[in-house]
Amino acid sequence: MALAPRSLKALEGVHPDLVKVVKRADELGARFHITDGLRTEERQRQLVKAGKSKTMKSRHLTGHEVDFVVAEPGGGVSYDHAGMKACAAVFKQAAQELGVAIEWGGDWKRFVDTPHIELDRKVYKESGAIVAESKPNSVPEQPKSVIPTAEKPLAQSGTIWGTVAGTMAAVGAFFEQSASAVIEWAAKLAEFGPAQSALASMGGNIKSITLGLGIGSAIYVISRRVKAKQEGNPG
Repeated sequence: MALAPRSLKALEGVHPDLVKVVKRADELGARFHITDGLRTEERQRQLVKAGKSKTMKSRHLTGHEVDFVVAEPGGGVSYDHAGMKACAAVFKQAAQELGVAIEWGGDWKRFVDTPHIELDRKVYKESGAIVAESKPNSVPEQPKSVIPTAEKPLAQSGTIWGTVAGTMAAVGAFFEQSASAVIEWAAKLAEFGPAQSALASMGGNIKSITLGLGIGSAIYVISRRVKAKQEGNPG
């Protein structure tokens, strides 16, 4: 028995898995009509107001349930419990063949609803089908503007320190030459060995100190330039 046009109309908007179960039950020989499928909120509100439904959270609103009635041979319909139960058994058989989880309202304890067939709530959540949840198109994150901050040349670059060290070396060299000249002049003026020896020793110490300053300055300049290069800053 092919589904009547009114049944096909009622299946519009119903979840595809439930539609498959209904059509397979028809192929297996069940005789029924689908009386209700997807509902609008306005329709659901009318039914609640009329006392024909008890909730505004009906799964008719999401297409997860249908209502049916037994079709009698003479063209009439029947809500007789035995007939509804037999028809529901065919729905269950069809669902099992297709691997679709359904529930029949006639099996409920608190509120028996024999015309009711729905997709199992444990498998088919309120959001609908067993499919990945759609996500809104993501907007690429705009790069955050970077506010330039004042650089710290003394901490990031060896350029200034190189200048300072060079100046120190130059001052040291000038001091060394001046001191040597003074020592030689004083030694000639004194013209005796102990004083000349002491002054010569003083000159040697001054030379050592100046040489040490120059070497230390050079090492410091080189280390600062290496660090500046590692930081990606000009040396």
